[in-house]
Amino acid sequence: MTLNSILPSIQQLSIAEKLQLISLLVEELKQPLLQQVEEATANYNVAKRDKIAQQKVADLLAYKAAVRQSKASDEQIESLATEVKSGYWESIKGRFEGQEGFEEFFEPKQV
Repeated sequence: MTLNSILPSIQQLSIAEKLQLISLLVEELKQPLLQQVEEATANYNVAKRDKIAQQKVADLLAYKAAVRQSKASDEQIESLATEVKSGYWESIKGRFEGQEGFEEFFEPKQV
């Protein structure tokens, strides 16, 4: 069946019938398209989760390779982490001075 073969029949329909036919055709065509969109979205979400998981595994392997050869003790590592964190805070805290919610970081310490 082709459009040309049914066109004479369609032309005999009233406006309301033509609108109803168009509505039915749109609904019929919409369902497979919605299914394709849902499948593509699901595939994207799975791929995104897989990529994040792969990155986490890569980060863990890189960390394990780095610390495997380390001769530092846990205490030395903790001390270094504390020093780095405090240095970082000192370098960026000016950005937050005067900002709502950060007041306690800039109040004078009570002895």
